[in-house]
Amino acid sequence: MTYPDILRTLHSLIATQISEQAPLFLGEAKSDVKDAVDLLLPNLLAAIVHRGLATLSGADALTAVLDSPRLDRSLVRTNPDNFFSGGAVTETNMKAGSALLAELFGDRLPAMGHAAASMGHLKVESGHALLAMIAPFTFAVLRHAWVTGPGGASRASLVGILRAQRQAIHPRLQDRFLLALGIPSAVAWLDSTLESQTAATRPVTAAPARGDEEDRHRRRAWWAILLLLLVLAALLTLAYCTHRLPGAADKTAATTEPVVLVKPASSPEPASSAPASVASAAGAASEPASSPAAAPKLGSAAAAPLLEVRFGYASAALPVDFAQAASAWIAYAKDHTNATFEVSGFADNTGEPALNERLADRRAEAVMAALVAAGVGTAQLTKGASQVVSETADAAAARRAEVRPKP
Repeated sequence: MTYPDILRTLHSLIATQISEQAPLFLGEAKSDVKDAVDLLLPNLLAAIVHRGLATLSGADALTAVLDSPRLDRSLVRTNPDNFFSGGAVTETNMKAGSALLAELFGDRLPAMGHAAASMGHLKVESGHALLAMIAPFTFAVLRHAWVTGPGGASRASLVGILRAQRQAIHPRLQDRFLLALGIPSAVAWLDSTLESQTAATRPVTAAPARGDEEDRHRRRAWWAILLLLLVLAALLTLAYCTHRLPGAADKTAATTEPVVLVKPASSPEPASSAPASVASAAGAASEPASSPAAAPKLGSAAAAPLLEVRFGYASAALPVDFAQAASAWIAYAKDHTNATFEVSGFADNTGEPALNERLADRRAEAVMAALVAAGVGTAQLTKGASQVVSETADAAAARRAEVRPKP
């Protein structure tokens, strides 16, 4: 079955109009807006495709958005002249777009706006505005292709349309936008959208009748029971393997709760040597309590801190407590604007070496982007050499990024 190319349709419908009309309204350079639009169209569509294919809850959320009364279904036939230059029409369109995006992506939306701005070197508010402008047209074009397609407005038809977009989208994916969605890489995006059996298990059509609600709840209950059984089986298998394989507990611990640690730079742990860490701890314990090296330095002479950020297994998404845990380091960097720091990413040696190296780089980039967004000067940060840690007894500790003061 042949499906329409949503990206091509969107590009021909609004790309030129936004690039021509929005710069004056946003107060941005025309070339920057054009670059942002060219990157945002495929990446927003990629986010929608991932939401619709990766999980059952995401498929339900996308169906609800496509059937939402907030969505103007006539946008596919709208002449977009003066649609993005300000005024009541622009405001109404952006308000609807923001509401639809929030309904589909929830608390991921602020990070998506920041990523959109960084892709085109725009102000943060301009990134959010472009997302809100583009979203209603994207949803309207997708819905039109869905309900008018040969398969009708069924779940299987929607899945087919979403999967058909992968080939056009994949070459244009941007890691910074994927990271805002919690997706570590383009490879992970491809994997998560390859199989859509979860999304296709339950037939759904546009605007489902209320009489189907009872069946929907019953099916959800069965899914919940099945998932609980699968989780229980996985935990039993994990417990069995933990007692039989050395170091197995370390690998599972990394996925539970990433942690951000702030340490003084005067006593950092070595990056990749567990014996060195033990030796350092032993040396510190043997020092007298009154040793000047062990005493904290106060005021302007305070030692530059080391920031260490822990990540989950195969993930470059920042931990949820990053802002709070890194607040002391951020305050130090803001107070010492002449201080410079090196950001390095690390990964354990599980899986493909090439993918691990890319994952380590993305972890460093994610930390740098978050620190700059928090107000740290761009000139204060440089990216150091990232590495895959192959000799460590603690695999969880290898999944990290470090921010060290430069000499």
